[in-house]
Amino acid sequence: MKQNKVGRPNKFDRSDAVEAAKEAFWKQGYNALSVNQLAGIMGMTRSSLYNSFGDKESLFKEALKTYNDATPIAVLAQL
Repeated sequence: MKQNKVGRPNKFDRSDAVEAAKEAFWKQGYNALSVNQLAGIMGMTRSSLYNSFGDKESLFKEALKTYNDATPIAVLAQL
């Protein structure tokens, strides 16, 4: 049985938000970015970032995974 998620639906595209975070991490560095800055860059509130990604470290790991999945080695490995 499928459970319904409690709360309002997301008003952002997760992949677009992760891409924006990935670019911000690349340009500014992990330590230089605050959660408030990341949320603004991603077009969401701080509480939405925490609700959607857990914390800054989890968001970084997800952004890093998308980066790794797009590397030439990862793409070739799928062939």
